[in-house]
Parts: sequence; C-alpha cells; structure tokens
Amino acid sequence: MFKQAQKSMTKLVLVSTAYGIPNVFRSNRIFNKIFWLIFLLISTAMASVYIYRGIMAYYNYEVVTLIKQDYGQPTEFPAITFCSLKLYHFENKSLNELIEVASFGYDYGIADNISNHLELVNTSSIGKCYRFNSGLNLYSESIPIKQSTFGGQFDSFSLAINAPDGLAVWIHNKSSPPTIELGSGDGNDPINILPGFQTNLAIEKIVEQKLEEPYNHCLQNVSMFQRNKTVIDYIKAKGQSYTQIKCLELCFDLDYITRNPCNCTNVTIGNVWSACWLDFESSVINSCTFMSKRNFYQQDVKEYCSLYCPLECDSVSFSVQINTFKALFFTDPNVAYFKIFYRSLKYTLITQKPKMLPFDVISNVGGTLGLFVGLSFVSLFEITEMVIEVILIMLRKHVLKKPVADI
Repeated sequence: MFKQAQKSMTKLVLVSTAYGIPNVFRSNRIFNKIFWLIFLLISTAMASVYIYRGIMAYYNYEVVTLIKQDYGQPTEFPAITFCSLKLYHFENKSLNELIEVASFGYDYGIADNISNHLELVNTSSIGKCYRFNSGLNLYSESIPIKQSTFGGQFDSFSLAINAPDGLAVWIHNKSSPPTIELGSGDGNDPINILPGFQTNLAIEKIVEQKLEEPYNHCLQNVSMFQRNKTVIDYIKAKGQSYTQIKCLELCFDLDYITRNPCNCTNVTIGNVWSACWLDFESSVINSCTFMSKRNFYQQDVKEYCSLYCPLECDSVSFSVQINTFKALFFTDPNVAYFKIFYRSLKYTLITQKPKMLPFDVISNVGGTLGLFVGLSFVSLFEITEMVIEVILIMLRKHVLKKPVADI
C-alpha cells in the first residue's frame, strides 16, 4: 500500500504547478535532490515568516487616518452657553436688564424679544446661566435651530451683557451641553470674556468619525453597550448626545448614591452636586460632598467607570481663535461684549479606514507563496487531490479489501 501511495503521489507531484516541489522528485542525481530540498525548505521558512508578519499586521487592526476639508452650506450654528463669573449675578435680574445688544446675522431684533431665543440653565454653584440656539426658549418651548449661511463676522451671534466680573462661555453641539458646575471635572473648560473689551471668537467645526471595535476601543452605537447602561439611558432620556466625558461626570453620582457617604437625602443621578454640595443649612454635607468628589477624581476614573462609560466613536468639536481688543461701541466697563462666528463654512472631517482588509491578507499570502515556493491558488487544489488520493488508497486497502489499481 505504501509503495502504491508513494507512486501515485510522485505522479501528481511531477505534474504539479508548484515549481519548487517537482524539482525534488524530478532530478535523478542525489546532489540535485538535496540542493532542491534545502532550497525548498529555506524558501518555505522565509515564506512562513513573511506570511506570519502579514497576518499579525492584519490582526493589529491598524487604521489609516484621513483628514480633509469639506464645505457645508448652510451649516448648523453651535449652541452657546454663558454664565456670569460673578456667582449669582444673573439672579433676580431680567434679561432685559442684563442684555444691551443681542443679534444673529442681520437680525438685530433678537434683543427686543430675547426670551424667545435663550434657554434658562439653572446651576447650583454659579446660579442662572443662559443658552443660545439650544432649540428651546425661556419657556421650554421648541424653537428653530439657527443656521449659518455665509460665515464671517456678518453671520455671527453678538451679545453685549452686563457682567462686571466677565463671562464664562461654552461653544458646543446643542445635544452635548457642558457640565456647568464648579469642580465638575468634565474637561470642558469655558472661554473667559473680559468686561470692557470686545472678544471675537472665530470657530471651525471638527467632525471626527472613528472605526469601532476591534480597531478602536469605542462604540458607534453606545446603545449596544453590553454592560451597565444606567448612565447611558439617563443621558438619552434627557435628549442629549452621549459623550464619555459626560458619562464619567455622572459616574460620580452613581458612586455617591451607592455609598451615600454624607447621608444626603433626595438625591438622584444628575443632581448630586446641586442637592448635596450647595446646602447652606448644613456645612457638614457641603464639606463632605466636596471631599467625596475630590477623592473620587484622585483615582483612575476611566478605569473605575468602565462598567458604565464606553468611549464614543463619533464626535463634534470646535476649534476657537480668540481675538480680544478694547471695545469701540460699549464704553461701560461692566459690559462684556463678544461675537461668535464661523471663520468659514469649511469644516474638518477626520475619518478612518482599515490599513489592511481580508483581501489584502489573501493577496499577501498568495504573493509570498508564489514568490518563495511557487505555489498558486491552483496548487491548493492539487494538494487537496493528493490528500484525497492517499485517503482513497487507504480505504480501498483496509476497508474495501480490494487491490489498488495503478493510477
């Protein structure tokens, strides 16, 4: 049986399209056989190394980052949140008392009906703040989102407001409002606007779209998160876009509620800081909550909150160019004046694509085998034929008990 299998295999090898292997069997001289065998072994080893490196390169899941400028007209204007740097300065004052000038583009009548353009944002540590272009007005009614159609200073949001200690201003997506609390730790620092000066803020939108697992440790759809979605569901219920920064801030609330180190009552996700920190009747709770938050952020928060807070793949941010100079139209030193506008309607789009696809791996493997060993895709069928032939010989000999015919 062995001789017959060897004879059949030799015939198949000699007609094989793999150029290196038949030379071992075709030559009649032992020296040539040894030479071709050594050459074949060396070539196979080299091919194996390159194939291994190619496969490992694919499973490293490397990406190519593409950065390009695109143009959008009209472009949604960002939401603008502003607070007085003097704590509780906006309390007990109407918008008409505070605002000197407010306009968007060529619409200079915003100031006359300002309550229909600003949303009220209540905070515990700063007091009242206001938000422009959030989609809501002072009465929590839905309003249209402003669009920028030109770019430049003639298509800007301008505001002059009584703020003797200046303003804190956040520029953000309307569905991703910042956390406006002292010591929030969310990494979204405001831009400070000085009173008595005019500050121009030229912005450019940056849209980033990453590939999700296994290329990055992020999710395009955080609703598919397989672990605890308590914070994710809370953010979605508020009608906001999920961000890991916002989630990490709310993770403190979960930790605080679970441990309740300060015996604070009536506390839920989203109101720990307002319910348990700024309590003038109980300085113990005030100090205890502050210390709890400080201790919470001294650990690796991202690791600690990994059960609740995955990283999102898609994000929108704004780069800001700040230009401050002495105000020409408002000489009152208590008035802070700023303009926010798109530098142009171009925006930066950052995307990713896989550095290697499965087809690239197949091409690399095939090219390496063809270069070093002479194997091709057809050769795989020949190897399969050899294996089937050996199996048939064994079956006919041991199972069917029939003589094996010469092939």
